[in-house]
Amino acid sequence: MSMPSDRAIARRISRRAVLGSVLAATAGLSVRARVVAQASAGPATAWLGPLTPVLGNLHGTQVMAVYFDYHCPYCRAIDPFLTVLVGRNPGLQILYKEFPVLRPDSQVASRIALSARLRGRYFPVHHRLMHTKGDFTGAVATEIARWLHVDPTAFRKDMGDPRVDEELQRNADEARTMKIEGTPGIVTALGVEQGERSLAQLQALVDALRAG
Repeated sequence: MSMPSDRAIARRISRRAVLGSVLAATAGLSVRARVVAQASAGPATAWLGPLTPVLGNLHGTQVMAVYFDYHCPYCRAIDPFLTVLVGRNPGLQILYKEFPVLRPDSQVASRIALSARLRGRYFPVHHRLMHTKGDFTGAVATEIARWLHVDPTAFRKDMGDPRVDEELQRNADEARTMKIEGTPGIVTALGVEQGERSLAQLQALVDALRAG
């Protein structure tokens, strides 16, 4: 696996520094005010970590961050809607925020997904995990590694990569700051919404962002 360049490392440090400044400056504000303040810093600085997967227009002006857990039935329900949304809305980018909070093995699922992210295969694995029933175990990781034609030992080792740790901690810190207590948590410049949403409700949210 190639190592990140000095320039890439500098960009990551810069993003973390800006995010830290934004979070510190907004600590005493209401949840909505905090979210709007973070969004004003730009999605690349406020919500986008080095491993954060993005679906849709990477330079889109309508930004939605979705905090989810693979055990969450509501997350599973809205997952296909997200793909539909980016197809309908060319200015939309959706950030996938791994937020494993419902069960201990949710952490395993998120680490499987982010190990795949390190290999540029996040979305096929993400969708597979969304349809996986039962517990997420090391055996599931091995099965997915083989499905990807990747050495299972290397794949499972990368589940503990420091970059994976950083992404999960970042997401948890953001969620705590914005008082996201359940999944899915849907964050935009308009505020935070939690719980199941229909496709029509999500489209209405994108429309409001566009108008906004």
